Amino acid sequence: MQLITVITTNDVALIALIKSVLEGEGIDYFIKGESLLTLGSILIPAEIQVDKEDYEEVKELLKGFM
Repeated sequence: MQLITVITTNDVALIALIKSVLEGEGIDYFIKGESLLTLGSILIPAEIQVDKEDYEEVKELLKGFM
């Protein structure tokens, strides 16, 4: 599996929404730095990453979020 970053954000509400969309579509994802957001970090954004094979589909699904 080769992970590619789809979106980078500090917005925990946006992350929750994107997680919901991806889970609803059955797409595996990884959120790099998510644990830092729970500590209140505004300096280091989280990166939502997906498998390279899913990237184009995810990009289309999240078009309105980016």
